[in-house]
Amino acid sequence: PIEQMSFSTRAVNSMVAYVAYIGQFLWPRNLACFYPHPGSTLQLWRGLAALAILVATTLAALRWRKTCPAFLVGWLWYLGMLLPVIGFVQAGEQAMADRYTYLPHIGLGLAATGLLQFHIRRFHIGFWPAGLAALWLAILACAAWRQTATWRNSETLWHDTLQSTTRNWLAENNYGAALSIGGHREEAIEHYRRSLEIRPNFIDADSNLRMDLAECGRIDEALQDWENHLPLKSSDAVMHYRFGIASLQRGRLLEAAICFRRAIELRPDFASAHNSLAIAMAQKGYMKAAISEWQKTLAIEPQNESAQKNLKQALEQLPTGPMP
Repeated sequence: PIEQMSFSTRAVNSMVAYVAYIGQFLWPRNLACFYPHPGSTLQLWRGLAALAILVATTLAALRWRKTCPAFLVGWLWYLGMLLPVIGFVQAGEQAMADRYTYLPHIGLGLAATGLLQFHIRRFHIGFWPAGLAALWLAILACAAWRQTATWRNSETLWHDTLQSTTRNWLAENNYGAALSIGGHREEAIEHYRRSLEIRPNFIDADSNLRMDLAECGRIDEALQDWENHLPLKSSDAVMHYRFGIASLQRGRLLEAAICFRRAIELRPDFASAHNSLAIAMAQKGYMKAAISEWQKTLAIEPQNESAQKNLKQALEQLPTGPMP
């Protein structure tokens, strides 16, 4: 939301981004799929310096409008095409995004070409600038070929993003998730922790951390202070189910039941959650409720052997305790 970031903060970042995009056009290095917004930590002097560069370039383009009109057209093209996405009205949590430059960079290309042609005519330069331009394009082609390699898979993409940016809470979490999928959960846990150091209330990193701690057998750590960290408003049913299993393994039946109920609310046909909730209810002594949940499990998944066995045993006993 816009109100989370003051207009002055957005304006300073916008000026810096305008100049940064020019730098990427001339020499594309340290590109990333996500640039975290610096927020109020961005120094004012950087915004003022960037504004001075933009104003000076605009004045030069206006001054040369008759002798080099292509430079003015290209420069205004660049400024105008970027304006809707530069960040005065913030869309997302990025400081800038490479995808925003596809059309604006056409203007920079026009401006650069017009300026070069102007100086070639003015100073009667030979054909060697064309050779330099060809060399530059070849270098950029090699850089583009190298950059595509970072998109090989999630692990390479987010690892490269971490190398190209600083204090990137999203990249830390997503790189950890990619490592976890590859079976490197202990290493993933460290990246989740780094993400939470940068952004303590980042729900995805917190839930990923706790799930991988549980997968590594560190269940007590996963459940530590769970009431404050488990995002009950999260829409991830599997996450709630896995936390419920971890709580059940530690005998924390009420917490387990809460997690299973939340998972069922999010996904009513979640047979495993119904079955696990029944187990928690049975262990608490609420056999009628447990029988009801096992029946729901079998209605969804008739071949569920665990639910069949547990329901058969429960029906052999007299129901005890009220329905919760």
